[in-house]
Amino acid sequence: MIHNFIVGVLERVCPDDRVRESLLSVLMGDLTKRYKDAVRQTEFLLHVDRVGTPMTLRDFSKEDPSYGGHEEAGRRKNAEAPVSMSNTRHTVQHIHDILKAYYEVASQRFVDNVCMQATDYHLVTGPLTPMKLFAPSFVTGLTAEQLENLAGEEAGVRRKRGQLKKGFQELEAGRKIVL
Repeated sequence: MIHNFIVGVLERVCPDDRVRESLLSVLMGDLTKRYKDAVRQTEFLLHVDRVGTPMTLRDFSKEDPSYGGHEEAGRRKNAEAPVSMSNTRHTVQHIHDILKAYYEVASQRFVDNVCMQATDYHLVTGPLTPMKLFAPSFVTGLTAEQLENLAGEEAGVRRKRGQLKKGFQELEAGRKIVL
């Protein structure tokens, strides 16, 4: 999505295909590195979520009414006949409700982390986002040769300009002779 945005902006502000493609070619190495940083952060978050110790500092018992068997009580209210559960079944249901509530909290936390760290920080607002490549320091960091290759005139145009300049000088010399 970010790359499509960058390409779209370049198409609007740089109508010359050659210059735009040259610019993208110069930027591509740094862009790719920054995209890979975001992917690595996402992979890290996935790894931590899968192999790390499941934990949260949120007290989801206060946030989720299903914690503590409330969900089972709600199911019983909606049933036509009262359901009696054995202690074992009640314990199993209670553990299930706790795990379900924790899973919902953990899922939200994981999505929040991916949004904040991988997407927002690495691709949108962080100090090394792809858009930060479009800064004055990028242009000032280019050598004269790179700048000429990037935005200079094509060889045919340069040759034609030289011919016109030479013709102009010859005409100017002829005018001085005549006057």
